[in-house]
Amino acid sequence: MRHLVTGGSGFLGWRLARAIIRAGDSVRVYDLNPSDSLPERAEFVKGDIRDRDKLFEAARSVDVIHHLAGLMPQARASDEVMREVNVEGTRNALDAAVRAGARRFVFLSSMEVYGFPERAPFNEDHPKNPIGTYGHNKLEAEEMCIAYWKEHGLETVSLRPSTLVGPGINEPTFLDLLGFIDRPPPLFPLPGGGKSRFQMTEVMDCVSACLHAAEKPGVAGEAFNIGADNTLTMKDQVIAMFTSLGKKPPRFLSVPSGIARGALLLAYKLGLSKLEPDHIRLMDTDMMMDCQKAARVLGWRPLKTNIDMIKETYEWLGKERKDGAVR
Repeated sequence: MRHLVTGGSGFLGWRLARAIIRAGDSVRVYDLNPSDSLPERAEFVKGDIRDRDKLFEAARSVDVIHHLAGLMPQARASDEVMREVNVEGTRNALDAAVRAGARRFVFLSSMEVYGFPERAPFNEDHPKNPIGTYGHNKLEAEEMCIAYWKEHGLETVSLRPSTLVGPGINEPTFLDLLGFIDRPPPLFPLPGGGKSRFQMTEVMDCVSACLHAAEKPGVAGEAFNIGADNTLTMKDQVIAMFTSLGKKPPRFLSVPSGIARGALLLAYKLGLSKLEPDHIRLMDTDMMMDCQKAARVLGWRPLKTNIDMIKETYEWLGKERKDGAVR
């Protein structure tokens, strides 16, 4: 089977390319620049997702397109540029799939299509009320995938992962938070007392979900939540994280949610915090998806919990800093 991975040089993309090669299939990667981590057997095509002609060329003769390319809020691009990449770029990829006669189109959507959940855990039928440009882009692109399935017979499948975490992550806010493990403040601040839960997704678990979505028959037009099991409250997660690394858990300071949000939003405006406003607004919300549909229909289950992936990433970061690769 022949695969195309858009955004294939990214954190998720090159791992997916490697997994496709290991499975015995061929893969072509489409991105702005190649990654040193791409497997030697992967074919690389340099191009922008907004370049329709170049993308059509890259999609020739492929059976499956994994559409990972996109702009996240951390890019701090304008709403217009975000839409060009995330929505019109998806349209270009869908058109390329139709022109190439591809069988399956796997779209990497996001948990952010839900916005503020009314309950937790929430399944795929939960109302979609995204609160930011990125979430709105992803929801519009999902709806476009459904339209192409109905109009062109292209088997589209949307995956809605939570934040991807694992060794190699370059998300600055997460890396800053890992720094608290070695240098905890005298009192570890917990918005709302740390009662909320935030589910994450280990990057290789997401790779597995992409492969399941590409191969499973009878799932055209479906969307699936993708995230870790057994997510603890923020407070319990911090305790478990320190304990698993053989460290004494810190003392905590409960901070009223409104005060914590206001302080972080101000810090963001002053350039003192990298945490995006959309994420700040959700910081005391239970962001927990029900992923049973993926288990039941795709046969996919996560292998790593939040604690597993935090611990592995912390250990990777320590090794990289020791080797001088990360400062």
